[in-house]
Amino acid sequence: MSNLLELTGLFSRLASQIETGNGDTDNADQSDDVLVAALNQSLNLSEQSRVRVLDTALSLMCFTSPQVFDSVIEYSVNTIVSVLSSLIECEVLKSDKSEVLRIGGYISAHDCVRVMESCVDVLGKLTEHGGFIKVTFKYLLSKVFETFLITNVKPDFNIRIFAGMLSRSLLYAVVRVAVMRTQFQYTMQLTPVFNVQSTEEMSHALSKLVYYIPKTIPTNNQELQLRLLIWYLDPQTLLEDISQLLQEAIGRPFICLNDEFYEKLKWRSVIIFLALSPLFFIETRSLLHTWFLHTGLDSVLELQVGLVSMLLDLLSRPIYWGLSAEIGSKLPFSNAYFLSNHNLLRTFNEPLSYDGFLELVHKIKDSTPQTNTISMVDHKSTWSIAMNFPDWFYFASFLLSGRSFDYLQQTSSCSAAASWYISWILDPVTESVSGILAEKLSKLSKPLVINLSTIRIWLKEFQDVKAIDIQKNAMFRRITFGILIGSYSSITEDGFELLLHYVTTGIILRSTESQHTRLKEAVACACSVFNLTDIAERISDSVCDAREIAVEIICQIKLRVVKYLIKCVNSLLQFQIDQNNLLLYKDLHRRMLRWRNQGKDVFHGYKDLDDAINTISSKLLHS
Repeated sequence: MSNLLELTGLFSRLASQIETGNGDTDNADQSDDVLVAALNQSLNLSEQSRVRVLDTALSLMCFTSPQVFDSVIEYSVNTIVSVLSSLIECEVLKSDKSEVLRIGGYISAHDCVRVMESCVDVLGKLTEHGGFIKVTFKYLLSKVFETFLITNVKPDFNIRIFAGMLSRSLLYAVVRVAVMRTQFQYTMQLTPVFNVQSTEEMSHALSKLVYYIPKTIPTNNQELQLRLLIWYLDPQTLLEDISQLLQEAIGRPFICLNDEFYEKLKWRSVIIFLALSPLFFIETRSLLHTWFLHTGLDSVLELQVGLVSMLLDLLSRPIYWGLSAEIGSKLPFSNAYFLSNHNLLRTFNEPLSYDGFLELVHKIKDSTPQTNTISMVDHKSTWSIAMNFPDWFYFASFLLSGRSFDYLQQTSSCSAAASWYISWILDPVTESVSGILAEKLSKLSKPLVINLSTIRIWLKEFQDVKAIDIQKNAMFRRITFGILIGSYSSITEDGFELLLHYVTTGIILRSTESQHTRLKEAVACACSVFNLTDIAERISDSVCDAREIAVEIICQIKLRVVKYLIKCVNSLLQFQIDQNNLLLYKDLHRRMLRWRNQGKDVFHGYKDLDDAINTISSKLLHS
């Protein structure tokens, strides 16, 4: 059946059968007599048929017209699936003393578009068919089940599963044929050239097929492979999927990305699909890294960090992510996803520690080339991997100023390594510039007391160095997170407020009477508070011997920033809640509730915080 007309003819007949069946229905609310008469009439699928034995035999066996109709549809779909599967070949051709492995399909790229369009038509009708049986024959099927005293069966659910299985098997077969639409020849001497560029017609047909991809978490190999085949057919679909995640992350700054990746179906599915294909993960990470280099947007970097973090989490516990033990056992090792510097990856992925940090710095120095080239910051570079694990950057800045902890002698031994690491992150290309930055950074570890006044002087010295624009450099401003955590006991509430405002805007104000006049700025300042306590939780858990001590540190930091957070929230509440920002305030409300209990709730009876949370809730209720 290599003739395109024969294949599309099968699709046409199947579509016609489904339409004919849909047109034979009666209303589900008719009386029993009319329903029985209609059933008896419909048992003959052809009006010209004179074989009345079929009526009697099917009636005696309690078969209904829909059941017979479903069988016709099922066998028709399975026939097309079998035909499509037979159109893919894999054979070895022998010529003289050479052997050639030929893999591909019999359908050309042009003809494949017509097959995909025919499939889209059938998939649409199959979807309507499932709903049609659910509504029209629900009463009849229920009567049949009651006859056999079967009371725990839901006919409508079973029919949805039936129609869904047929649709998915047909969809997978067509997409698989589309992937193999060109024949490739492999020899020992030649490397095959893969030409999978999509034409406009192919992309259009593919976009229609994507609509029918299941929205649930994939549970079998066929469903898992389907999205990967779509990405392979048209890489633009991968770009669109990642762009959608990025747009949502930008539009919802108060969400916890890691929670979103696990809890939200669409996000979770992307992680699973990327885990199944190291090639697509590498392409995705490269794409986000390129976007970050061109835009410098924090949201792009945060999404990339989230993807890497969740992928490694899935590889370590696939069953937790909903994959079967069989599929989980077939996942590649982490080195398949990070082809360069895999030994460094393992160190980056270890828990934060003093010894681990010194080992990390030593490995980076050994692996970093001495020549100033653009390759030092591309997606294969050591620097790009380091950017995916920002906690080590915060840990380094914490080591510069850990005066509030009982580890002063240990942080002193690490201060040189911390200064080098931070300066390398800020400028991985120009060694002379990073050297100057490292010298300025090391000065911060030498003051006996680190407070707001000390930090002001320190930042003024940095401003005199024209190597980088520290006011616009987001990574430089993030050093402040580590400093606040390391010296939280010697910095006042006002100091926390001024420095958090600096993290957000790059400006240190002289007074805490600043007002947030723009929605975007108020959002960013509130996010700085949430980010600070999240980072403090991860660092304190790593450096403290007991969980109780780590919790106490988080609570002390929360007590120093709560007034600033409330000020940010009150600024946000000055703006009207409408349909454009409704989700933003819902996310803020959830994040505030979570933040209040982070570590432990130390704000019992704290009226200002309760009032802020209740005000958000009230505004959401009336919006």
